[in-house]
Amino acid sequence: MINLRTINTIRERSGGVCEACHTRPSTQVHHRRPKGIGGTTRVYTAEGLEDLCLKCHALRHGMTVVLDDDGDY
Repeated sequence: MINLRTINTIRERSGGVCEACHTRPSTQVHHRRPKGIGGTTRVYTAEGLEDLCLKCHALRHGMTVVLDDDGDY
């Protein structure tokens, strides 16, 4: 489990903006490399996590998010 201090560190680093697209607000914390696919104990540290928007988080998991004409989900 990710502790609150780590989440706060990640949010400070990102400034509340997605660390992948740098355009949308970040709303999701994502493991850069989960333990299940070779991640190490760093998966629960700020270095092992990234702050993403919903669309970029879905893309990291191979999913697609459809946006309306206003760019909303």
